[in-house]
Amino acid sequence: MATITNHATANSTSSGATLDVTSITAAVGDFLVLACAADNAGTSGVSSTSTSITDAAGNTWTSRAQTNYTPGGAANNGTTLSVWTCSVTNVLTAATITINFSPNTTSKAALLWKVAAAAGEGIV
Repeated sequence: MATITNHATANSTSSGATLDVTSITAAVGDFLVLACAADNAGTSGVSSTSTSITDAAGNTWTSRAQTNYTPGGAANNGTTLSVWTCSVTNVLTAATITINFSPNTTSKAALLWKVAAAAGEGIV
């Protein structure tokens, strides 16, 4: 049976172009799920969450869902929630995952779950 763990969190209230989730350890075959909530700092309140997430080992991150709440159609008057996944193909050892933003975004938070398959099993 697979094991699902709340692996790491990160948050910041300082304006910046990145948010780092640190101390990530994952083996080849693990499956990572990252949820990120951030101010909708883009022009007219569009999402400022970039189309790229990177990690120290060069794994591929795929955007699975994004929703943007912009009640007044202005920057920073709502929020964006995005969900990303990664099938680990390169080992992560005390690594950093970087979420990118454009333009700089003030409030942002992330939560990372790790799904590890049991011996002889795989994640689908």
